[in-house]
Amino acid sequence: MSVTDRLKELGIQLQPPPPPVANYIRAKQWGNILFIAGQRPQPDARGNRPLGKVGTDLSLEEAYQVARELGIRLLGAANESLGSLERVRSILKVTGLINSAPGFIDTAKVLNGCSDMLCEVFGDEIGKHTRIAYTVDLGMAPMEIDMILGFE
Repeated sequence: MSVTDRLKELGIQLQPPPPPVANYIRAKQWGNILFIAGQRPQPDARGNRPLGKVGTDLSLEEAYQVARELGIRLLGAANESLGSLERVRSILKVTGLINSAPGFIDTAKVLNGCSDMLCEVFGDEIGKHTRIAYTVDLGMAPMEIDMILGFE
């Protein structure tokens, strides 16, 4: 099954990422590797977005869904850069910066929202990746996730 068909089956609609808010670019190609800049939650159509620390302001389940949505935004950036996700040959690495409350120890489970979605879209052979989840202070943003992938 093609990636496009799989996205449709999962009900995932890709959107181009928002423009950079500082001195960086959304994606950079180096040979057959694409580095995609970190994504943070953006406001929805009503101007709402998840804010705060995971473990106090957001539950593990809510944070998992935010990570899933950020993964979809990363795919939107990859699609825009490559012209098609059919070119992706391997998700190489995902890095998650999780704004966790003191005592919250499930940062890896939060990042599963992104990782699980990538495997649903690409299957394990392409979608499984290395990763790391850090606990950091991001102000009011609950997380930021970036990705590195290989393509042809």
